[in-house]
Amino acid sequence: GGVVYVHPGLKRGAILPAGTEILRISPVDFELAVAQATANIRSAEAKLVELKVTETNTTDLLEIERRGLKLREADVKRKKALLGRGTVAKTSYETAQRDTLSQLKLVQDLKNKIRLLPTQRAVQQEQIAVYRAQHDSAKLDLSRTHIILPFEARIGVVSVEVEQFAQLGGTLVTADSLDVAEVEAQIPISQFRAMIHASA
Repeated sequence: GGVVYVHPGLKRGAILPAGTEILRISPVDFELAVAQATANIRSAEAKLVELKVTETNTTDLLEIERRGLKLREADVKRKKALLGRGTVAKTSYETAQRDTLSQLKLVQDLKNKIRLLPTQRAVQQEQIAVYRAQHDSAKLDLSRTHIILPFEARIGVVSVEVEQFAQLGGTLVTADSLDVAEVEAQIPISQFRAMIHASA
C-alpha cells in the first residue's frame, strides 16, 4: 500500500524509543477487505437461515402432498372396485392411476429436496468458516498498516518516503536494538597480541 506517514525523526543514525510509530501505510484497501469479508459472512449466514426456512416449508408441503397422495390412492382403489363391477369406464380408472403416479412423483421430489438440505447446510457452514478466515486475515493485514518499533532502536537504512508504494516483503527500514552493539575496531597486530595475553 501507499505510505501515508513517516515519523519525522526516522533518519539514519537516529535513536527512537520502543513503541514509536515509524510508518503508516494507507489502510483503505485493507478496510475494504474487512468490510467485504464481513458482508460475505452475513450473506452466508442469511443463506443458512434461508435453508432452515426452506426445510420447514418443504416439510409442511410434503405433509400436504402426502395427504393428497392418500386421497388419490383411495380414489384408485374405489375406481378399481367400480371397474370390476362395470360401473366405471376403464379410461377413468387409468386416469386415476396416472394422477396417483404424478402425485407420488411430487412426494418423492419433495423428499429428495429435504434429503439434500443437510448437505447444503454443511457446505454453507464451510463457506462461513472460509469467510471468517478471510475476515481474520484482512483484520491482521489492517493491523499491519501501523509499523511500530518493538524495541528502542538505532535507525539504519531508511528506504521509504511518504506517498511511496510499499511492496509486500520489501525492506522499508532497518533498525538495530541498543541491547547489543557491534563495534568495528582496527588494532595493530602488536597490540592485538597483548590483548589476547591480557584476557588469558
